[in-house]
Parts: sequence; structure tokens; C-alpha cells
Amino acid sequence: MRSITGIFFLTVYLISLKPQGRSHSFWPNRPSFFHLGTRISRRFQRLTRRTLRGFVCITKTINVNMQRRKESNKRKKERKKKKKKKTRTLTLFSRTAPPCPSIPTSLLFSIPQ
Repeated sequence: MRSITGIFFLTVYLISLKPQGRSHSFWPNRPSFFHLGTRISRRFQRLTRRTLRGFVCITKTINVNMQRRKESNKRKKERKKKKKKKTRTLTLFSRTAPPCPSIPTSLLFSIPQ
């Protein structure tokens, strides 16, 4: 019984898949169910078009924002690295650090070669 109803609905669906005249339409093989409610389907078509455009725009903006965020994070990391390097060099040569013990020249010359 199920298979018979399935076949019936499949045939109805295949019959209703009438290709539209305009090839550039948004939904070329939309089921037109024997021209019932074409106005409704057209409205639905417009709505889907708008929503899809909106979604595309939203996804594009999200992607752009993500890209910008990634780039800004990279820049921040680079800045932090530069800052760290600068502070390290400053701490190495700070005035408060004790001076390096200079090796006397007599010791240098007395080492057997």
C-alpha cells in the first residue's frame, strides 16, 4: 500500500515539475502543482530570493569581519612581540643592574695556550 501511494505522489511530483519559460529565473524547476496558487508561489519566490540575498549579505559581512578580526589579532600579536623584545633589551642594559665583572688582563695572559 505504501509503495503504491509513494509511486502516485512521485508521478504527480514529476508531472508538476514543468520547466519555466524563463531560464534565468531564480527557481527554474519549481513545482507548479497544475498552476494552483501561482501568485502565492511568486510571492514565496520573491521572499526566498530576498531572504537568500539577506543571508548571503550576512554571511559575507560575517566573513569580512572574521577576516578583519584575524588580521587585527595578528597585528596585536606582532606588537606584543615587539614590545616584549624592547623591554628585554632595556632590562639587559638598565642602570640598576650591576656592572659585568671585568676579567683582569693578567688572568687572560696567564692562561696556558
